Amino acid sequence: MASVMSNNINNTKQITLFMEDCQAMGVDVLGPSVNESEYEFAVNEKGQIRFGLGAIKGIGEGPSEAICKEREQGGRFTDIYSLFERIPSSQLNKRVVESLVFAGAFDELDSYHRAQYFDVDTAGRTNIERLLKYSNSFQDSKNSVENSLFADFADEVQIERPKINPAPEWQNMHKLNREKEAIGFYLSAHPLDEFYYQYKFIQGALSKKSVVSKKLDEELEKAPENEKVEEQDDKDEVSTDIDFPADMLEVDGDEIIEEVIKKVDPRGKFNFLNLDEVDPYRDFVLQRDFSNLTPAEISKLKEKKFRSKGNDNSKEYMVSGLITEYVIRDGYESGTKIAFITLEDYTGSYSFRLNDKDYMRLREKLGEHRFVIFKIKFAPSKDFDRLYVNVTEVIDLKEAFDRYANQLSLVVPFNEVEQDDIEFFRRTFAHNKGVHKLSFYLKDPVENHFVELNSMQTSVDISAETIKLLHEYKKYELFLN
Repeated sequence: MASVMSNNINNTKQITLFMEDCQAMGVDVLGPSVNESEYEFAVNEKGQIRFGLGAIKGIGEGPSEAICKEREQGGRFTDIYSLFERIPSSQLNKRVVESLVFAGAFDELDSYHRAQYFDVDTAGRTNIERLLKYSNSFQDSKNSVENSLFADFADEVQIERPKINPAPEWQNMHKLNREKEAIGFYLSAHPLDEFYYQYKFIQGALSKKSVVSKKLDEELEKAPENEKVEEQDDKDEVSTDIDFPADMLEVDGDEIIEEVIKKVDPRGKFNFLNLDEVDPYRDFVLQRDFSNLTPAEISKLKEKKFRSKGNDNSKEYMVSGLITEYVIRDGYESGTKIAFITLEDYTGSYSFRLNDKDYMRLREKLGEHRFVIFKIKFAPSKDFDRLYVNVTEVIDLKEAFDRYANQLSLVVPFNEVEQDDIEFFRRTFAHNKGVHKLSFYLKDPVENHFVELNSMQTSVDISAETIKLLHEYKKYELFLN
């Protein structure tokens, strides 16, 4: 996989796809590091893929090769000063160093955080500029000593190192945006991590069906083959082809390429779709509901104005993410506006278009760098030969629990509860009181039966902090109703 990524080192989109493949296979992809990265993507001693320096925007082959060559000859860099002393100053300039900082290539080198390199002194110089000046002075002095008649008797170069003072860290959003500018995508973290549990809730990962059914499925997998029960899913499972670039599909001779299929199934009670699933599922709905209509049926739909009722039985879906682009332009008619919004989640990004009416109705909830939930519907065109994706409502992602969560339930095998667990529950719920109901879903691990016990006296605050505490306890699962 490292070699495939190296072959696409200048293709950010392709590298992103390969990163997702690595994640699916359980292969770690580490961020760039001046102490381990090669020019291309490479595998380290632990079997992890290390991001290539050549894939960082603004670096180039010269500085990358200089870093790798010096590390190979002189060993790992001991700190940030070691790097600036050893790398030829001709290979380091302000843009190169800034790109290395933004990409996180210095994170493992020293204890300084990224914002410190951009901190400004009383003379208006950033620490990057001071380090570059130090690099020039150090190497000039070193060259002078080495070329002098008394080189054999000269002491080591003694130049005062610039002191890097403490400075406030960047906000996570700013840090990740800078990282994305340098390498083309989020690597060390994702902005959605700030609302990870709200996102997972809307996605359906914290639903009763997702948690309890998963546990039952695990038990069935352990059962003898003749005792397994085959379950029928009552939802549509959609298969759609994914197009890959032609150069990825080239093969020699008569070799047959296996077709890659993506299954799309809206999740949970909110009919949640990842952003990379919106188009495939829209195409499925178009094929299912409209592609086989006769002219007479289409005419009948027009006459009865069924179009105004929406599509797919007017079913509503949810997507969620971070607004990374928000552009407002003049509409076709005088005085009207059109909004173009790019939403990004863990799977990719999607562009939505709002007409003047929807923009005026929803604009108070819109803005760049806002975390939102979009309710969407698929609306047919005039001739029912295509579907538009319409945004019907915008909700702040941080409001997900307040709007949709009513009860927190803990799945507890009754034979595993210990006194320490009871004390943990007592402390946790005492410090996180709220208005939401609390219940315990007691499980009989032998018979696979469940009994739900509702707390009559304790109410809990369903929040990211509460859920994080319960997850970090790593003993009991939970779901939200």
